[in-house]
Amino acid sequence: MLAVCDAEYCFTFLDIGAEERQSDGGVFRNSNLYKALEENLIRISPNVIGNNGLVLPYMIVADESFPF
Repeated sequence: MLAVCDAEYCFTFLDIGAEERQSDGGVFRNSNLYKALEENLIRISPNVIGNNGLVLPYMIVADESFPF
C-alpha cells in the first residue's frame, strides 16, 4: 500500500496492490502514485499550516528502499 495523507491524517491518495514479486522501489515506479507525482496531478500545497499556525513544507516519508 502506498498512501498520501494530509496534515489532519486524512488520506488524499491511496494505491493498493502490485503484481508478482517486486522490490519496494519497483512497486513505487509502477504505481499510480508515481505517475501522478511525475505528471503533477496531485494537488499538493507548497506549505501545510498546522493547528498551531506553524507553516511547514509537505514531506513524503519512506525508507531507503524507495528511489526518492
